[in-house]
Amino acid sequence: MPTESRTAPGRRAAAPTWVPSAAGEWLGERRRRLVWLLQLRLLPSQTFRLWVGTGLVVCWVVVALTAPRWAPASALSVVIVLGGYFLRLRQLAMLLFLVTTALVYVVPRRNGLVPRGLGPDVVDAVQSSINPTVLGVLAAVAGVVVLIARSRERLGVHGAQGESMLVELRDRLRAQSRVSGLPAPWRLEHAVRSAYGDGFAGDFVLAHHRGRRLDVLLVDVSGKGTAAGTRALLLSGAYGGLVGALPTERLLPSANDYLLGQRWPEGFATAVHVSLDLATGEYAAASAGHPPLLRHRAGAPDRWVPVEVDGGPALGLLPDVDFPSVRGVLEPGDALILYTDGVVEAPGRDLAAGIDLLARAAGDLTSGPGLGGSARRLVDAVAAEDDDRSVVVLWRDPEPDPSHPSGRERDAS
Repeated sequence: MPTESRTAPGRRAAAPTWVPSAAGEWLGERRRRLVWLLQLRLLPSQTFRLWVGTGLVVCWVVVALTAPRWAPASALSVVIVLGGYFLRLRQLAMLLFLVTTALVYVVPRRNGLVPRGLGPDVVDAVQSSINPTVLGVLAAVAGVVVLIARSRERLGVHGAQGESMLVELRDRLRAQSRVSGLPAPWRLEHAVRSAYGDGFAGDFVLAHHRGRRLDVLLVDVSGKGTAAGTRALLLSGAYGGLVGALPTERLLPSANDYLLGQRWPEGFATAVHVSLDLATGEYAAASAGHPPLLRHRAGAPDRWVPVEVDGGPALGLLPDVDFPSVRGVLEPGDALILYTDGVVEAPGRDLAAGIDLLARAAGDLTSGPGLGGSARRLVDAVAAEDDDRSVVVLWRDPEPDPSHPSGRERDAS
């Protein structure tokens, strides 16, 4: 899945991992406006669209009989595809009937132009004929278009509407992971990758900042890629209303109750929730069957240690479950890493070995270039491509050294 990185205002942001660039956002907005213009303004009704398709078929018939070389039968495939894109199933059936009628009328007349002997016009005559292979291709295209139209008819949408609705829903839900106005010295970044490069993933991140409290919820839905993407979209919308609205100790139990109520046969998810007091640095972390957090302390630049959270089982398995939390304090220079099992699991590799690999990769960052852009670097460095994987990095910048020239200048300002 596309991914994202966010940093505190006033800091240099890492390269975004799913949020498009300004040019990408502009092009996406222009595309959505063009689709809206085509469907709601220029082609406002199904009847009008069917008349347009009819006009295209009639034009093909006229040109096919008067100038055969300029009207191959394959051109009708474009009409069929456009009909499947813009028409509902009933109107599409009418258009296909018109196309069939046009072919029944034109084919005998076109094929009658083929000479029975050799002559200088043989090539032109053969080009003007319509052979059974072309007709078979048109029939195959029509069959595929009908299947796609039937699928969209079940949703009550057609053309680009279904795509636009789904993309807009995904983008709106992803916006729930963005944190704005996070005060210095706190910084938060996250990155998500989907299995096999799919557009949807079973992992999602939710973040909520209000006042001095920051809540971060990382969820890994059972399954991977697009197969888990629909359930992840539904859960991210529902859980987005819970994050920040409930006390820390009630978030995971409420999320568990909601998932149980869905009665999905494959309905379980692992999750980790961190609630941070931005004023004091105190945090509480609760887990639902999730891998342990990684904790970094400022005094050990290259060392990250697992923080085992003796939480409850995965969400959606058992009712009336408690999810105990562990508490700690993030001092200046300290950091936490939240991640999903796709980051540390690999065929033939022990889970502990995967966690150690992630810890070493994080240590290389903290002892070298720093944590700016670390979520994107870590998810790309240690993750396999056959599973969804997510990394969230939350850290507190170290206090400036008053003895350092840059520290004195900052104090003076």
